[in-house]
Amino acid sequence: MTLSVGIVVPTLNASAFLPNLLSSLETSASHYPRLWVHFQDGASTDDTMALVTNWCELVSEAPNIITTWDVEKDRGPAQALNRGFKVVDTDILTWIGSDDLLMPQGPKLAADFFTALPDQHWITGLRTQVDEEGKFLRLGFPWEIAPAPSGFSQKQLSRGLHGSRWRGFVQQEGTFWTRHAWETIGGYLNDDLSLAFDFELWCRFAHYFPLVQVLEPLGAFRKRRGQLSAARG
Repeated sequence: MTLSVGIVVPTLNASAFLPNLLSSLETSASHYPRLWVHFQDGASTDDTMALVTNWCELVSEAPNIITTWDVEKDRGPAQALNRGFKVVDTDILTWIGSDDLLMPQGPKLAADFFTALPDQHWITGLRTQVDEEGKFLRLGFPWEIAPAPSGFSQKQLSRGLHGSRWRGFVQQEGTFWTRHAWETIGGYLNDDLSLAFDFELWCRFAHYFPLVQVLEPLGAFRKRRGQLSAARG
C-alpha cells in the first residue's frame, strides 16, 4: 500500500516567495507518487491566487499529484490551516508556509518511514534554514540528535520544554504526522493563537506519541525580514 501525503499551504499576499515553494512542491511530486497539495488563501490582494491556479493547471495532468484551493478571509494562519486540513484526506499530513521550502525527498522519506514503522506516528527532519535569496544557512547541529534516538524527550516535549535554541525545538518545516496522530489529538490547531500554534500542537502530540528525528533535512524555514515569527516575545 502506498501512503498518501497531504500538504496544506496557507497563503496571504505571498507572491514574493511562492514561486520558490511551488517549484519545490513540483520536484517533490516527481519523487513521490501520491501527493495532495491544498492552498488555503486568506483573500490575497496581490497575484498569489493567479500563481496558485496557474501552477495547479500546469501540474493537473500529472498522475502523482492532486491540487485543490480555497479562498476565504481568516483571522490567521492557524484558522486557514484548520480549514485546509478538513479538505485534505490523506494518510500523512503536514503544512508548509508559502515562503518556506519543502525538500525534494521530504514526502517520500516520511512515507517510507511510516510504511516501514507503522507503530510510529510523528517524524521531523534536521532543522534547516534558507535566507531571502534561498541560500542555505543551517543544516542542523550534532547535539540536536543526542542523547535520545529521536533527539527529543517525549516527556519534555509534552511539558513544553523543547522551545528554545539551547534545548532544541521542533521545526515545523519538515515535520510530518499520521492521520491517526492528528485524529488522536482532536484534529485541530489552536486558532486562538497567532504564533506558536505549531509548538502547542507538538505538546499535544507528545502526550501520546514519541517524536522521531531523522538525519535528513525534510523542509526549510526561510529567514526573512518582516515575518510573523520574528516576534519572538
